[in-house]
Amino acid sequence: MGQGPCAKIFQGKHCPFYPDFPIMKKFYPACCDGDGCFCECMHKCTTVAEVNEMLELSIRSFEFEDCTREVKTLAEGNQWKTEMCAETNGTELSQEAVKKCRARGSKERCVRKGTCIKGICKFCFRLVTC
Repeated sequence: MGQGPCAKIFQGKHCPFYPDFPIMKKFYPACCDGDGCFCECMHKCTTVAEVNEMLELSIRSFEFEDCTREVKTLAEGNQWKTEMCAETNGTELSQEAVKKCRARGSKERCVRKGTCIKGICKFCFRLVTC
């Protein structure tokens, strides 16, 4: 957390998620003592819990068949999504979805979504949709 008279120039470079999410909140508390009062500007760096919450809000698990946080890179996450789509190909549930898509004249596909922020990742996939 940056604070004190120099806090106005605080850029968040020492925060763990800089430059993606360097500063989550600013505070302006007033401090008073026997000599009077003054204000300080304080900055709070983004935490791991807040990054996890942001990932959950942007990639909502309930919209997908399955999600993982076990991967640590974009490459690992993309490989996981591809493997999951391939594994579900031909299952009874995916065959039903394929039939629905073809009845509508649409092409079936496996929906995949995911991202990483400094090694904190979330990737999801959904069975065939039209």
